[in-house]
Order: sequence, then structure tokens, then C-alpha cells
Amino acid sequence: MAAEGLGSALRIKGFKIVDESPQVIIHSHGDYDPNTGIATITDRKYPIVIDKIVAMHKATTNSPLFFLNIAFGLSLLFFSISAFFYVFTHSTSL
Repeated sequence: MAAEGLGSALRIKGFKIVDESPQVIIHSHGDYDPNTGIATITDRKYPIVIDKIVAMHKATTNSPLFFLNIAFGLSLLFFSISAFFYVFTHSTSL
């Protein structure tokens, strides 16, 4: 397989060829041996705790966490706006 069609064949987003030689094609997610047709792909994942936080952050409308995210965002908005009112109403002139 040629290097141009490798990204679509492997179905990898953001595929980019880093280095190419007759023995091996090194891409952004691993390498490919054109002689044998074996592709090695390195998958990067978050640690378990951070993966759960990322999943909560990316909650869609189908997830029950979506409403928790909306409530949390609205409470943060309220706290930031009320802090400005507190600063402006309780400041003293020197």
C-alpha cells in the first residue's frame, strides 16, 4: 500500500507521515511496514481518573451528566457575577 492511502485505510484522524523509507513508513500514530503489510498503532489514553473527568466534561444531551454540567455552569456564572457586585458595593474610597 502506498503512503498516500495509508491514513484512510487505517481510519485515523489527524494522520500525518513523519518519515518514509522503503522498509518502513513512520506516521504520527505508529509505523507501517509496506513489505509485510503490518501496521503498528500506538494508542494514547488518559489515566482512569482523568478519563472519567474528561467523559463528564464532554457529556452530550443524551447523558444524565448533561444537566449536572448545565447546573454547575450556571452556578459558576452566578458566583462570578455576584462577586463583582460584592466588590463594587463594598469597596471604600481612600
